[in-house]
Amino acid sequence: MPITNRPIPERRRTALQALAAWSFAAIASRVFADTGHPGSSSQGRTAFHGRLPPPGNVIGGRFTLLDHRGAPLELGAPADRFTLVFFGFASCPSVCPTTLADARAIVDALGEDAPRVVFVTIDPERDTPAVLAGYVTAFHPGFVGATPPESVRRELLDQWRVAVRRHDGPSAGGHTFDHSAYLYLVDRDGRVRLLYPYATPAQAIVSDLRRLVRSP
Repeated sequence: MPITNRPIPERRRTALQALAAWSFAAIASRVFADTGHPGSSSQGRTAFHGRLPPPGNVIGGRFTLLDHRGAPLELGAPADRFTLVFFGFASCPSVCPTTLADARAIVDALGEDAPRVVFVTIDPERDTPAVLAGYVTAFHPGFVGATPPESVRRELLDQWRVAVRRHDGPSAGGHTFDHSAYLYLVDRDGRVRLLYPYATPAQAIVSDLRRLVRSP
């Protein structure tokens, strides 16, 4: 099935690319400052379009979250299919909706081999289960929104190498975030297999997944 997606106007695409460049220079580089960027060395390059996690460093881990239906969700647990994981917030103006639109295109293209898509909020103060339900299912009815318990939130962000910086506005509830914007491909064993920087073409991820789902 061919990739189809809502077109993004050229002016907006240019702005998103500029935002992505700033994001990775100012934030994502700090996430991997002590481990090396996942594509910065020969070990980080693969025959796939995605990037390997830094050699010798584990990214990810198993955590129990709460999904948007109120049920436990085991992030990083073994599953019967691959999973795409993204960390963001529902009021994100550009990066998060663009990534979820790409995820919809990936799911549509792969059919029976489609991965599960999990959107983990970094803004639980505003992203209640009801808000997450409306947000993620607007992109695809099968997408899952998830909230980490306060007790494990910092550990989760650290182990998954998610950089977050909050900016408070002048009014209550007016905050926003800068955050790293990798899409994590988690295999059936619950391991982070590949990392995709923001704006990686959906077709590239589809190509990787088609190869991986057919491997033993």
